[in-house]
Amino acid sequence: MSDRTNTDRTYSFPSLRDYELGEPFSFTVHSGDGHIAVWQKELGVFFQDDFRVRPNLSIGAGVRWDWQNFISDRNNVAPRLSIAYSPGRGRKTVFRLGAGYFYDKTGWRPGADVLRFDSKHLRQILLQNPSFPNPWAEGGQIHSAPANMRRFAGDVRNPYSIHYSFGLERQIGRQTTVSVNYMASKGTKLFRSRDLNAPPPPYFGRPDPGVAVLRQFKSSASQRTHGVEVTVRGRFTRFFNGTVRYSLGSAKNDTGGIYSFPADNYDLPKKWGRADFDQCRRLNLAGSFKASSWFNLGILFEAYSGRPYELTLGRDLNQDGYASDRPAGVRRNSLEGPGGKTLDLRWSRTFPWTEAEKRKVRSSLLRSRPSTCSTQ
Repeated sequence: MSDRTNTDRTYSFPSLRDYELGEPFSFTVHSGDGHIAVWQKELGVFFQDDFRVRPNLSIGAGVRWDWQNFISDRNNVAPRLSIAYSPGRGRKTVFRLGAGYFYDKTGWRPGADVLRFDSKHLRQILLQNPSFPNPWAEGGQIHSAPANMRRFAGDVRNPYSIHYSFGLERQIGRQTTVSVNYMASKGTKLFRSRDLNAPPPPYFGRPDPGVAVLRQFKSSASQRTHGVEVTVRGRFTRFFNGTVRYSLGSAKNDTGGIYSFPADNYDLPKKWGRADFDQCRRLNLAGSFKASSWFNLGILFEAYSGRPYELTLGRDLNQDGYASDRPAGVRRNSLEGPGGKTLDLRWSRTFPWTEAEKRKVRSSLLRSRPSTCSTQ
């Protein structure tokens, strides 16, 4: 890969007023050789078997093993189990239970960043409170400025999460079923970033002045999710066939991914809050109305609540180079954006060309017509 981004320099200002005054809070620029060769190696081995213990009892069991070259962790064995049981002779009710381990990977970019941002190949310069428009007006030069570095933590490992669910499915008509499912997960050792060289309180300089941001990729975050999902599928009326699903749940964690920094590098618990992808409520409807050959309408409707977002000051009070500081007492992702609704409609009409196709259409129309009765 060849990284040629930000070779022309970038200034960051807290506000338009600071821009007018010429008072940026940071200056960044890339210099050096951004061309490196990265080999990402991943291996996954999976075994699963489904077998029927009794006519009304099925069990599925499996195990997976994952490996990648950027992390030395090798003990990534992930067992999984599912059970389906249908009591009674009619077998209109099915109980389902499932649980399993799932491992995550870094992807190629963090490994590439460790190789190129080593202060020797590609130098990523960060100056805080620089002069403007010439960052070197007060002396110094780009080759002597401290550079950002990135590395993996010594105890980093592949994160894993435990997913489990149980539910009930019931047939309530000849062609209609209702299912209720509870789903939850617990994430452990999730990826996050931390600046090991961030200025400690009271934020008067970095511990190592020869380095700027020392980003360390760690696996120390966690996540919890819970949710209930109700689904009705089948033929609701003579003319409508589809699926309606409503879900309600929550997701909380203390990381936004492997590249996410905490607002305070010396107080990681403050990052716990709603996950970036958390949506409490969601309604989906998908189906089709077909009353005749000229009335064949497909519908896809979705309504959902808003996702959370951060409340920040827009200023770099802790002098870590990022304007992500939050007001005192405000937790991560404490605000919620607006929800939304989408509606897609599709109309279709089949035009038969052969006599066989015409007879098939006429037969379909006769079946779709409502029956009538007369009295004398």
